Amino acid sequence: MKRSWKLKALVAIGVLVGVWAGYQLYSHIQQRKRDRMYQSVLNQYRQDLRLGMSRIAVEEYLNSHHIRFADAGLSGSGNAWSDEIRIGTDPSGRIDCANWEVYIALDFDNPSRQPGEGKGDPPGEPEDVLKNIRVYKFCW
Repeated sequence: MKRSWKLKALVAIGVLVGVWAGYQLYSHIQQRKRDRMYQSVLNQYRQDLRLGMSRIAVEEYLNSHHIRFADAGLSGSGNAWSDEIRIGTDPSGRIDCANWEVYIALDFDNPSRQPGEGKGDPPGEPEDVLKNIRVYKFCW
């Protein structure tokens, strides 16, 4: 009898470990698929928009393609406001964060502003130029 109980416990533990490992593998595969999709979207924007374009030209492109975007309070890589385009949601797995919202960040710079000078008021200024295009994740 004692042996039977121990064997059942070991089988139950083995099943739980197998289920957990399968879930981890499945989650990893799904995340890789999402990351490939994000990279594909990023590559398309990098192909269509060139660094150095004016904010006006970039936003005209977005509007002409019916792409919804928003001004972002992102620090970005320059001294001007960034624009963001939401492209997906990733599960977080963290207690303090339900999901990661995934965006394409269009970082601008303003050559007429001195380094360290404020960014001005959103949504940006006509002198702003595209400095970087990147994937950006934000946890809510």
